[in-house]
Amino acid sequence: MILASFRSIAQQQQQQQQQQQQQQQQQQQQQYQLDEHECLCAYCEICIEHGFHFIFVCHLYNRIREQHLQQAMYTNHCIEKLYSLYCSKSTTVTRNCMLFVPSI
Repeated sequence: MILASFRSIAQQQQQQQQQQQQQQQQQQQQQYQLDEHECLCAYCEICIEHGFHFIFVCHLYNRIREQHLQQAMYTNHCIEKLYSLYCSKSTTVTRNCMLFVPSI
């Protein structure tokens, strides 16, 4: 009888811990979720801002883009070019990307 009540208490505590963990996860997820209107580029006002938009699309950064990226990278842009920038083993490309990003 005592053993059964200890098991019951242990199960209740375990359930409470799981519920607390789930609540914390939900709060963290809600913290990082933004409405679409909160993600719009302040300059373009119609484009959702993300890495691809800043590196290749947004006209606000044309001059900086021209200074730090090769023309072949930002003309006819596509996701593969963004991937090649992120994964480049070239020190020049990496250095130029590092100069471009803080300029934004």
